[in-house]
Amino acid sequence: MAYIWTQDQVIPQETADAACESLDEEVDQKREKGALKAGTASSVRLGWTTQARKVAEVFKTAFKESTDVALMIQNLGGNPSGKLVIGSPFVYTDVSSTPLRYPSSALFYGIMGIIALGPLDLPDVGDSRSTRIESGSVAYFRDASPIEYRKCKGRGIMFRISY
Repeated sequence: MAYIWTQDQVIPQETADAACESLDEEVDQKREKGALKAGTASSVRLGWTTQARKVAEVFKTAFKESTDVALMIQNLGGNPSGKLVIGSPFVYTDVSSTPLRYPSSALFYGIMGIIALGPLDLPDVGDSRSTRIESGSVAYFRDASPIEYRKCKGRGIMFRISY
């Protein structure tokens, strides 16, 4: 069974890049306050900007219209008629020399996903290693997959698809 599935350019790159840039000031403030210090957490939640909301809206439309997503959800063991729940923008914290590891990404949440805002180095999910997705692309993974935050870097918007 696949642990992670990616879909390229679901969101126009310009739209995703604009959302990434719109979060710069908040990321800089969090870094200055030490909130992105390595080893403290895997990621930090960010506030919504107009540009990030636009990415979420574009994704909701693409999600409803894509037959590829329904097949992917089935391949990951989920229910294609599950409900899409958009989380929030986030930034990965600085990489720790000892990676953070969890036995599950978010047990009982369903299929988890990330919309890349700028280039995004994903956590290791299940047997997958060193996956990078480009701005506007999306990654999906099972909630029961073990996850390791080894080389994560970048910003995105989290979402889930309930069972």
